[in-house]
Amino acid sequence: MQRIELIALAGIVLSGLAVVAARRFHAPSRSTGLQLALGLVPGVLGTFLVLVSRVDLVPDELEAAAIPVLVVLITVGAVMVTIYRFRRE
Repeated sequence: MQRIELIALAGIVLSGLAVVAARRFHAPSRSTGLQLALGLVPGVLGTFLVLVSRVDLVPDELEAAAIPVLVVLITVGAVMVTIYRFRRE
């Protein structure tokens, strides 16, 4: 189960990174910070995935309590962004 969660996490982060890159690189000026982030994020994510698969970084008790909270926070954040986008139009 943990491998599936890690694959999903990597897919979400890299997809988000691709969306940010696609939206930002249409601009005439390219930000050095953004280019640096585009290079560092996949490396940091890869390191995180290797470490998590080798070492139990998060205790099971904390993981059991944190997952529902994270799901709620991400859902609320997504709803807020959606509402904000609709109100701007």
